[in-house]
Amino acid sequence: MTVPEAYIVELPLSHPFCADLDNDGELEELNVTPVPDESGLFYKSFDIYTDTDAQYYHAEFSATTAHRTGGYHPYSIKTADGKHYLYVFAEGSELAAGDMKLYVIDITGGEFKKVGDMHVAPGYVQADCAWALTDPNNMMLENFELMEETAAYRVGDDGMPMRK
Repeated sequence: MTVPEAYIVELPLSHPFCADLDNDGELEELNVTPVPDESGLFYKSFDIYTDTDAQYYHAEFSATTAHRTGGYHPYSIKTADGKHYLYVFAEGSELAAGDMKLYVIDITGGEFKKVGDMHVAPGYVQADCAWALTDPNNMMLENFELMEETAAYRVGDDGMPMRK
C-alpha cells in the first residue's frame, strides 16, 4: 500500500492506529482514550498510548459529551517534512456550548510535546456537515477566537494551524 507523503487521518477513540511515528520504516501503535469525570457526562482528560519509548501521555483537557456526538475528535497528521502531530478537538469549550477547542501535540519520533491549543474546529459547510480534514496543507477550519467563518489553514512549522 502506498502512503502519501503528507496526510491527515481521523482516529477512532480507544482503538489503535498504526503509523511510522519515528520514520524507521516500522509501524508504531497510537491510541487516544478519553477519561470520564465522576458524573460520566463529561470527559476530564484523555490519555495517549504508543508502543514507542515514550509510551504514555496524559492531557488534562475537558470535553462535553452532551452537545453533539460527544467528546474528542483526534486526528493523526504527517507533514511532508516527516513531522507527526496529533490534533485533538474537544467539544464544548468555555467560549460556547457548540464550539470546539483544539489541543496540538507533536508526536514526532514517538515523543510527546504539547505545542499549544486554540479555539478552532473543522469548518461547517451546512448544518451538521463538516469539511473532512485530509490534507495538512489545506484544512478548512472555523476560528472561534477570531469569530471567523470557515477559512483555509495549513499546519505551520511548529504544528499549529495557520491561515493560508
